[in-house]
Amino acid sequence: MMLLGCSTAPPVIKTETFYITPPDQLMIDCVGFSGLIITVSDLIEAYIYEKAARVNCGFQIEAIRNYTNKVKG
Repeated sequence: MMLLGCSTAPPVIKTETFYITPPDQLMIDCVGFSGLIITVSDLIEAYIYEKAARVNCGFQIEAIRNYTNKVKG
């Protein structure tokens, strides 16, 4: 006859930590307009550039959300 579960040693617990991060290509900083605005034409160009940068940044954030949802399963 054999007795099981009578050990006085504490149970061995192994903990592993995994960090899941989005790919580096999704973690690019969103860059806005950094030029000098002197004329109305400069202002219009800055507005167009900034608007395009925000749209691109929105796509990037959406891609991060999709990646995160895909990893979570």
